[in-house]
Parts: sequence; structure tokens; C-alpha cells
Amino acid sequence: MDAVEFKTELSNRVIHGDGDSVVSLEFLYDHLLDGKKASQVFVSKEDLDSDEVTNYNKRFYNDQISQKVETNPISTEWIIPESYATIDLSNYIIELLKKEIELMDFSDEDIKTRYYRTRMEYRIWEQRNLLGMLRTLIYVVNTFNENNIIWGTGRGSSCASYILYLIGLHQVDSVAYDLDIGDFFR
Repeated sequence: MDAVEFKTELSNRVIHGDGDSVVSLEFLYDHLLDGKKASQVFVSKEDLDSDEVTNYNKRFYNDQISQKVETNPISTEWIIPESYATIDLSNYIIELLKKEIELMDFSDEDIKTRYYRTRMEYRIWEQRNLLGMLRTLIYVVNTFNENNIIWGTGRGSSCASYILYLIGLHQVDSVAYDLDIGDFFR
């Protein structure tokens, strides 16, 4: 699997998707003054060649400051019980949809729309390699239900996902409100 590169730029450092930080010299000074290790962060090529970093690296060769030259692969492995990791996800979601249809008084056209929406969304989850996340969300929702843990009724773009509605993550029927799934996958 190729490493996925994404990063967040802040005022004094850049956080890469693999968890590494490339920091400014000011951030590095504070980091070291706080007693943290220099090996936990990287600096830019320009800062690496600075006198301060060169002198630090000469004195503390076991804990040298270096430049980030590659991005480590991001793991998409989810640590969940085997019963959830191996669940037939497509069938599981269709069964949830069938239960929803049994409970509600949908027209034939509305039923077709919901089947179409479910299949279309599932393909997007699959194309984006997010089925492991979906399995994990099912595990979390089921665990909450089993332990009588209360969570919100719906928040933000997650409400645009009909599949998340079916698994019980939120209570907003995105088909009924004609919410665009693209809002969730931005």
C-alpha cells in the first residue's frame, strides 16, 4: 500500500498524517526546554543546517534532530473483535435496511430510493477503503447500546450518510431529508 500523505500546517509546525511533526526552531526550543526528546520531531533542511541544530547534534548524537525525508505508511488496520472484523458488511447493512423498511410505511418508490442510496453509499465506503472504519463504527454503536451509553442524535456531515443512520450512529434519515452524501465524504 502506498503511503497517503496529508499534513496540517500550524503556525510553528507541520503535522504529517503518519504522526510526525516538522517544527520551527522556536517550537524545537520549547520542546527541548520542556524536557522532551529531540528524536520525536523533525526540522526543515534549512533549520537542520543551522548552527544551533548542528551543535545540538554534535553534543547529543544518540538523540539527534533530523529532517523528515519520507512518510511512513498509515495503518488502516482496526483493532476490533474478530466477529466485527469478519462481518459480511454488505449483507449486514442490507438486513438493517430491511428492518427499517419493515418498521416504516414507505412507498414502493421510497423503498427503491433507499436501496439505491444504500448500494451507492456502500460503493463509496468501499472505494475509499473505509470498510474497516465502518465495521469499527458498528462495533462502537453496538457496544454503546449493550452498555446503555447515550450519545448524540446526530451532528455535522455524518448525518448525510444513510448507512451511518442505518447502523444507528445518528438519528437523521438522510434520505428523507435529501441530504447529499458528498457532504460527508468531502
